[in-house]
Amino acid sequence: MFQRYLIALCLALLTTLAGAAHAQSEARLRFDTIFDLPFVQSLEFAPGGRELFVAVEGHLLQWELDPLNLVHHQNTQILANEMVLGPDRKLYSVGLGSARGSFNQAGSKAVAFGRDGASGTAFEAVEANSNLGISQYSSIAFDSGGNAILASASSFTASPFPRREDLQSGGARNYPQLKFRCGGVSQLSIFAIDGVDHYLASTAGQATLEFGKLDLGGERGASGECFMVEQMEKGQKRQPTFDAVRHAVIDLGDTPFSIEGASKAIMVLNPNSNRLSLFRIEPFGETHFLSRLGALELELSKFMPSDAQEAVLTDLATDAEGREVHVSSTSASVVLRFEFDGTGLNYRGRIATGAPVQRLEMSSDGAAAAIVTGRAPFGGDWRITVIENPAALSDWLQVPASFPSIKALQEQLNTQDLSAGFPDGILGPQTTAAVGDFLSGKGRTSPGSNEADGQAQMLYQSIVSSFPKYLLKEKPARLVND
Repeated sequence: MFQRYLIALCLALLTTLAGAAHAQSEARLRFDTIFDLPFVQSLEFAPGGRELFVAVEGHLLQWELDPLNLVHHQNTQILANEMVLGPDRKLYSVGLGSARGSFNQAGSKAVAFGRDGASGTAFEAVEANSNLGISQYSSIAFDSGGNAILASASSFTASPFPRREDLQSGGARNYPQLKFRCGGVSQLSIFAIDGVDHYLASTAGQATLEFGKLDLGGERGASGECFMVEQMEKGQKRQPTFDAVRHAVIDLGDTPFSIEGASKAIMVLNPNSNRLSLFRIEPFGETHFLSRLGALELELSKFMPSDAQEAVLTDLATDAEGREVHVSSTSASVVLRFEFDGTGLNYRGRIATGAPVQRLEMSSDGAAAAIVTGRAPFGGDWRITVIENPAALSDWLQVPASFPSIKALQEQLNTQDLSAGFPDGILGPQTTAAVGDFLSGKGRTSPGSNEADGQAQMLYQSIVSSFPKYLLKEKPARLVND
């Protein structure tokens, strides 16, 4: 009898703990959305997923995410192909220089933004470079010494971030370069294996990866190896490829997949075949190589909705361990979810987004993910939906219509005698009309009034945090927190 009692007590305790863990996981699951953005070029999460940096049409915007709060905005004059937080806590943005107020290019450009020591949030440009004979930069990565390495889809070389002291008079370059063997680079990653820096490059316009030791030097030749993502059987005719593959470096830890001393693997999305693969990096003596032995692979089209199975899957986002993996297509209103569980790649379901997915981003620790959606090809109606703790999502999910930032905005509008309706967090015509009324000065206090009270200023802050389009039309000094 006593044993039965103990067993029942243990089962009850386990059930309670499991329920509490599930409730805690669900409590951490949180959605919020930023509305009506122009063309979003790049996104980057700060560590922990508590801040989000967004590049839009030559502007840099920075949000705190819990609660949603736009804390900084500035004009950068760069059309960013990639934006990355470096180990020195600077925000690096690479791409094309842009002429003010247009998409006209002004040569390649790389900019580093340093965190303001006083506020801890705002960024200011501290280094910049333009027009060094490269049409545009496509990607940036960091070696173990903290040096930023710039790559281009139009060049067989990559160089450290060019500082003014590294340039000779007349514009000649005297800084070391990394030379590629397989072609120009659309995406570059640098990581250490056994204390030695290695690089991995997605070759532009090909389903090819280049892997090798990071060896910078002006006189050194290309030393990497070209790795064809699709294995060719004898007598098989190679199919033409037009899209570069997307890749992510995965930490294997002590998972069963980390056999033979392998500590890293490469997850690859091939848009040319709609396949997701995972290849180990295996040691061989004092060198390492990409291996097909035991590689994992999924054919992705079968997981797409029936009306989108011909869509080309082009974007990949994952955490550092591959526990939460997102894949998308710009012609489909869905995000596919997968996980690497240490032994295999598993399908976890779909997120229905309501509009085509334009961009994906995820923090390296998996704390937050961002999905950019929109129907207009060059923005205007684009939205960024931020998901806290995406691994807690159920297998099948529709992005909700209610968001905490909109609920808070509705409550603020109502206190200003502007009827936004019941504060349900859903953006509807009544809330939109109330926002327009406030911005046109119909509330108790207009945002531009000399007598604007604190509530009005905070309301304006909430509006531009959810609808930065109103801020982009004004001077950035209007931000309360900036």
